[in-house]
Amino acid sequence: MKILRLLLFLFVLLAVTALAPRAYAVEVKSGDSVVIAKDHVTSGSLFVSGNTVTVDGTVHGDVFCVGKQILVTGIVDGDVICAAQIIHISGTVSGNVRLAAQQIDIAGIVKRNATLLGQTLTIAKDGGVNGELLLGVQTLTVDGLVGKGVVGGAQTATINGRVNGDVNLDVETLNIGKTAVVAGSLTYTSKNEAAVPGSASISGKVTRVAPPQKKVEVTKKTYSLPAGRPWPASALPSILLYLIIGFVMVAVFPGFTTRVNDNMKDGPVLTGILGFAALMLVPMAAIFLAITIIGIPVAIVLIALYILALLLCRVFVARLVGKYILDSFNMAQKDNLLMQMLVGVPILWFIIKFPVLGGIIGFIALIWSLGGIVKVFSQSKK
Repeated sequence: MKILRLLLFLFVLLAVTALAPRAYAVEVKSGDSVVIAKDHVTSGSLFVSGNTVTVDGTVHGDVFCVGKQILVTGIVDGDVICAAQIIHISGTVSGNVRLAAQQIDIAGIVKRNATLLGQTLTIAKDGGVNGELLLGVQTLTVDGLVGKGVVGGAQTATINGRVNGDVNLDVETLNIGKTAVVAGSLTYTSKNEAAVPGSASISGKVTRVAPPQKKVEVTKKTYSLPAGRPWPASALPSILLYLIIGFVMVAVFPGFTTRVNDNMKDGPVLTGILGFAALMLVPMAAIFLAITIIGIPVAIVLIALYILALLLCRVFVARLVGKYILDSFNMAQKDNLLMQMLVGVPILWFIIKFPVLGGIIGFIALIWSLGGIVKVFSQSKK
């Protein structure tokens, strides 16, 4: 499977430009199911992509990976930097780990620091992070060891293991288990009080910080709008701009638009992860190319395509929104691409203008669409 080759290329590009002066060897693997066998030794960095990736061998360098399911069961002398739906580390990583995934399991040993973003994070009883744990997740469970401090945010956090440092968390619910050991202070920001059982050991001070209360002031405000331009009218230029872009896309490139939408619906979580990786990696790749001087023309083209893709992202989501609305009401022109854009663009525009929630939805729409575009370009390389 070659769906992830474009992102793998960006990883390799970053390595070649950033690590070339150090003359590192680079090994690249790609496919539907990629297995680095137990007796295989990679002398330098490993770049790998696939639906399922298993690193069971020894890597004398860093591991960069993109996929749906990543399993690191071997030995990595350097860092592990991966984006996937599920990441499971049961081997030994001598460096740092930087992971983004829906589900992250650390059942092995990370000898340095860990920066982890995802939905569910578990440090297993036999697993551990010898350095600092920096996280942003929905559910955190620490049954193993953290050698230094724990810093981050979670909706629900449970500590049953040992933390040899301070714990500083922003949480909704904090659970301290009977076997928990914190060799430092425990500071948490939450509306709810955490129950600390007598058998748990916390060396430092336990401090709960109440979240700041938002003041709601009911005041009469007078809004100054341009004469003759009431609020709905002030939104028209932006809506019309995206309607024009959307109409051009479905009229001139209907096949491309449909393919992007089909890829967005096929594994939306993985598509979003791909989009997030592309959002981060493309500018970095362009910067490294520009630094090499000879790569400036390629960097300019790359940034131009990047900006164009970002501009088109809302259009692809708008078409899906419009299609969903038309299908829900079983309207006669539900399969008309132009009608789907006409309905979807205004609705999406109003949704993303909602405070806070609109920004989150807008960002999700951005990386979701960007992931769909990456998939289409990757498939075109077959």
